[in-house]
Amino acid sequence: VSGQSANASAASSKVSSTFTVRRQKLEISIEEKRKTHELEIARRRLEQQEADLASAKAYVEQQKELIRMESELKQLEIDEAVNLEQHLIEEDFLDPIPTKFTEHRD
Repeated sequence: VSGQSANASAASSKVSSTFTVRRQKLEISIEEKRKTHELEIARRRLEQQEADLASAKAYVEQQKELIRMESELKQLEIDEAVNLEQHLIEEDFLDPIPTKFTEHRD
């Protein structure tokens, strides 16, 4: 009986040991999958951040170009007004308005 008990105890110990090894392998597998998923999530977030950054840079460049074009348009409007004023003065349709930048015309 003692021999059977020892065999049963050894068999039980082997089953327990096999179960422990399988459980550890399963835990390792689950941990590897979890880490793989976390890496994939981090990679996708990084890709999205890179896309957002590229989009923001493109927006800034568009805004710079828009500001430059608006500035050019304002300068053209100023130049046109100055040219029209000069033309009217030369044709004696308009008396020059003295400013600190122009001489008084007598």
